[in-house]
Amino acid sequence: MKKRIAAFLVFAMMLVSACLAETGTDIEKALRAIQNHEAKEFSISTLQFGPLSTDAVDGTEYATHLLEHFSFEKEDKTKWPDGEYIVLNFPKDNQSFLFFYGNEELVGEEKDGETSLYRAKSEQENVSVLSMMQQWYDAMAAALHASEDWLDGHSDQDAIGKIVDGSYLFSVKVREGDTGKWEAEDLSQDDTVVKLGEIKNENGLYEVRYDPVADGEINVGVRHFTDGVCDEVHEFVLKVKDGKITEVPSGSYTASPDDSDLDAFLSGEWAEVETQFTVMTVKKNEGRGWNVEIISPVSHGAYVFKANIGYDCDLDGFVYSDGSFYEVPITAEETSELGDPVAENISGILRFEKADGNSSTDVHLSWYNSSQPDETVIFERMPDVTEQ
Repeated sequence: MKKRIAAFLVFAMMLVSACLAETGTDIEKALRAIQNHEAKEFSISTLQFGPLSTDAVDGTEYATHLLEHFSFEKEDKTKWPDGEYIVLNFPKDNQSFLFFYGNEELVGEEKDGETSLYRAKSEQENVSVLSMMQQWYDAMAAALHASEDWLDGHSDQDAIGKIVDGSYLFSVKVREGDTGKWEAEDLSQDDTVVKLGEIKNENGLYEVRYDPVADGEINVGVRHFTDGVCDEVHEFVLKVKDGKITEVPSGSYTASPDDSDLDAFLSGEWAEVETQFTVMTVKKNEGRGWNVEIISPVSHGAYVFKANIGYDCDLDGFVYSDGSFYEVPITAEETSELGDPVAENISGILRFEKADGNSSTDVHLSWYNSSQPDETVIFERMPDVTEQ
């Protein structure tokens, strides 16, 4: 009987929790999601500095305190406050909550282009919703070693951005022995909102300053290239108001996939979907990238194609610029007797595409040759005989 009662109580608590999650204001629902470890990706930021990762501090305690100490009521008659604020951002939900320094009782919500205001009420004196959010943000900054050095852009973090005197400064570490280069996106053709200011590459840091031009919003990016391939990109949105960059809102994006994460999906034997005659072999290089060999027999395309590919996170595909075509030997296996290439220095891209109607992985191979029209071949992975 006790077991039944205990099971019933657990079930009842689950029902209550589920009901609570679906009731209340949007800010309360968001805090409960954090409290219950159900929240999607989120971050906390200030206007002066970019978003801090919430991974370093468990947000459950702070979300619980906010829910226990405050109730949130819709505020329809109050004007949207001006000035600086702390942002609790949920980029995947396109939703942000703003805690204003100029009015510590108000919380603003931005969602899908719409805005709402809430008033946070508490029975305790000398406690504000802003002060609790500031404690949360400060705890994350401390956990991330956000000291004076961090504020100067020279911390243990790989990249950091901050707003100084109305301009935005972005700094990224240059790895020791790096053979590639960092480049800020050229804004010469689109400098209506911000323009590139000073760019420095010294003391192990690549630093870019963006200066305001006119009120508006713009996407900018900083990329790292190795052998002409973009292997890391930082993109972010800048907002300009009253002649100053005032915000780095949701929309920030960083991509730097490692070859080891992609190799299991790419290396192996692939065959053309339509005929199975043309076969592609992909092997991991000792260093970066992969070696690709495509053989199409005399009965089909009559060519051998070779290239070294590397993942380009800007193009979201595997690119090459050293592709070479060879005349196919009498037997496709005799690749050691290929002779000189009939065409070389060919550029192109291999890209993963979702396979329709089956579980195989299709690769979209596009290559470009000035003497031939563009050609696309779709491959599917050949079964591994060792697994059969």
